[in-house]
Amino acid sequence: MTDNCPKLFSIAVKVYLKGDFLRKVPNELFSFGFGFGFAGSTLIGSNVKEMLTVFVGNLGKVNFYDNPDFPFDEKIPSLYEIANLTKTIMERYILSMGIFFPLNARCEIVVFGFCLKSKKYQVFKICNTPEDPAQLIIIESEISNGQYLVLGDQVEKVSSLINSTRANFEVNTINWHRAPSLHWQTFLEVREQGQ
Repeated sequence: MTDNCPKLFSIAVKVYLKGDFLRKVPNELFSFGFGFGFAGSTLIGSNVKEMLTVFVGNLGKVNFYDNPDFPFDEKIPSLYEIANLTKTIMERYILSMGIFFPLNARCEIVVFGFCLKSKKYQVFKICNTPEDPAQLIIIESEISNGQYLVLGDQVEKVSSLINSTRANFEVNTINWHRAPSLHWQTFLEVREQGQ
């Protein structure tokens, strides 16, 4: 697989009504979306994204016969539950890749968006533990007040470049908040010019 591929996506969660066996009409009241991004192995990241899209794009109401029937909006998944499902799928791919290509089984994933259950924006980073690369952990990241999340193996370098770009602007202005994307555009322009 190539390193040149999209690594940031929007995934739609679709919940279908109980009797809609052909999955023709999603329940618009409970359909929502979230962001998905990854750094590292494109084979792992893109396959996890595709499997996750299938799982969350085909939800339906399940009746609980041994428990009280909760309201439907309480049954929809939280963003943390989606991150946990992502972790489970990712662990399977990392284990299968690691057997044959242990040096290429590195990937970090981020799941982010507005959680309907917690009623707030959340960001969850799923990454390896240094002691055991096959063991993944979920870290909730704070991105309010101008904080940002950097994925990949050059976090310090990218963070210092973003901070140096931010130094050119007044704190909490539009360009100060856009410093990560402004830095990236500058980086691409310099790379195209061969500098």
